[in-house]
Amino acid sequence: MINYLSQPRADAVENFFLTSSDSDLLGCYRWCQSTSSAFLSSFNDFEVCLRNALHFSLSQYYGGNDSFDWMGISGLNANIHSYPNPWNNLGALAGHVSSSASHSMGVGARKDIVKAFLLAKNKTHDGVIAELSFGFWESLLKGLCHNSHANNGHATIMHDCLKRAFPHYEVNSSIVPAVFGPWNVDFRDRLVRLINRIRKVRNRIGHHDSIRQIPEFNEDGVKGFVPREPRHTIVSLNKLRDRVLMICGWIDSGLKTEIKGSDYWHKLSTVLSKDSLGVFRFHGGKGDCYIRTVDYRNQVRKKKYQEARFKKMNIKKPIEFFFIRNMHF
Repeated sequence: MINYLSQPRADAVENFFLTSSDSDLLGCYRWCQSTSSAFLSSFNDFEVCLRNALHFSLSQYYGGNDSFDWMGISGLNANIHSYPNPWNNLGALAGHVSSSASHSMGVGARKDIVKAFLLAKNKTHDGVIAELSFGFWESLLKGLCHNSHANNGHATIMHDCLKRAFPHYEVNSSIVPAVFGPWNVDFRDRLVRLINRIRKVRNRIGHHDSIRQIPEFNEDGVKGFVPREPRHTIVSLNKLRDRVLMICGWIDSGLKTEIKGSDYWHKLSTVLSKDSLGVFRFHGGKGDCYIRTVDYRNQVRKKKYQEARFKKMNIKKPIEFFFIRNMHF
C-alpha cells in the first residue's frame, strides 16, 4: 500500500508523526483511516437525525403531522412529464417547486430539491428527503429568518421550527434544573456554525483527505487551535465527537444514550487515544489493531494492579509498552 501513496502524502504523514520506518508510517496512515471510518458512522447517524428532525418540524408547522409535503413535490409529480430531458430543465422545474411548496426557498435550494427528486426512486416528499445533501439543511436553517416568511404570514417559523426540531436545547447546560431555549436567531446562527464545521470534516473524510490537522471548534462553532502534534489531533477529534453528540442531545436527550451505546462510539473512544495510535504504529496497521488496543489496555491495567498489589516493579510489560511510552506524541 505504501508504494501507492503519493510522495507529498507520505511525507506529510512522516513529518507530522515523525515516523521511523515504512511500517511505522503505514501504521499512522491506518490509524487515521480507522478513525475516519468510525467517524463516518457517527456522521451518518447525525445527518439522518438532523434532516428528519427538521422535516418533522416543518411538516408539523405547515401540515400538522410528521410527514407533509412542505417542499412542493406534488408540483414536480404533476409537471415532470412535460419535460423529456428534466436534467436540462432544472430552472423550469424549480419554478414548479416554488409555486407548490408551502415553504419559501431560494433558487439554489429549489434546484437541490429537483435534483433529489430526479435521483429518488420513491417520488414522494419522504423519498426526496433521503436524497437531499447535508448542505441543503444548513442552507435551510440559514433561510429560516428570511423576510419572505414574514411576508407570507409565517413570522414565527424560525422559533417554532427550531423549538420542535431541537426541544432539548439548553443555552447553558450547567443550570439545574434544565432551562430549555431560547430558540432565537442566536441559536440559529450557533447551529449553522456547528453544522458547517461538522459538514466540512465529513466532506474531508468522504474525499479521503487528511484528518491530522482538523481545527478545534468550541461549543459555539468558533474555530480554534489547529493541531501541530499527534496529541493535539486526538484532542481536536474528541472535541468534534462531543459536538456531534451535543447537537443530537438537543434533538432528543435519549439519542445521546443510544449513540454512546453504539459500536462506533466505543470504537471512537478507543482509537482516539495515545494507546491506539501506538498500537497501530507498532504493528504497522496490520489486522486487528483495534482489538489489540483493547487487549493492550487490559494488560496495562492488570500489570498496574499487580505492581501495586504485590509491590513488584519487574512484571513483564506488553510488547508495545516501551514503544508507546517513547514515541513522538
